[in-house]
Amino acid sequence: MHSSYNRAPKRQLIPHLFSNILQVISDSDHPLTEHEILMAVSELMERNDEELKRQITVSLHDALIYGYLRVKNCRYSIVTNRLDPLDH
Repeated sequence: MHSSYNRAPKRQLIPHLFSNILQVISDSDHPLTEHEILMAVSELMERNDEELKRQITVSLHDALIYGYLRVKNCRYSIVTNRLDPLDH
C-alpha cells in the first residue's frame, strides 16, 4: 500500500482569497453568515464553483483558529485588534 494513497490530492490555493474574505466582512455594516460571505466573495472574484466554496469554508475555519475572525450566532465578524494593532 502506497503511503499517499489515502491523502487528498494537492489543490491550488485561490490567489487573494483570504484577503478578499476579510475585506468582504470588514466592509459589511453587520456580521455575516457563511452563505452571505460566500455570495459576496463569489461576486467579488467573479466565480462561483465548488472549489471556491470549499476554500472559503476552510479559510473561515482557519481565520477563527488564528484569531482574525470571531463567530457568534453563526455570523462572522472581524477581530479588529488582530487586524490593525495601531487602532487601540
